[in-house]
Amino acid sequence: MVKVLIVEDDIAMQQIFSEVLRIDGHTILCSGDGEDAIKQLNTHLPDVLLLDINLPKLSGYDIIHYIHDAGVYHHMKTIIVTASNNFVNSPEADMVDIVMLKPISMPQLRKMISRLTGVEIT
Repeated sequence: MVKVLIVEDDIAMQQIFSEVLRIDGHTILCSGDGEDAIKQLNTHLPDVLLLDINLPKLSGYDIIHYIHDAGVYHHMKTIIVTASNNFVNSPEADMVDIVMLKPISMPQLRKMISRLTGVEIT
């Protein structure tokens, strides 16, 4: 299946995303801050990055720029999950695959990952 890195500092949200995506058979990695997210990216090379914008240590903006500048994550799809309406109008919004504004529905998230990866959900 698909390897998904969830970068979310809200532990409850992180657990919800993890549980829902594990049911679909995806391999789940989690991070609660930007610095750890960079380490996870370099170690595991996920297929999908599920990224919050407001994070401790390094922001989602920082991570987006890191990914863009590194040039080795072309295969990875990036989904931003944020409560910030401001992100939609930022230059970084053009650097990601999908922007989802919180609150999001879990069926919607599952469909977005399926659409981006070509892996059907059951």
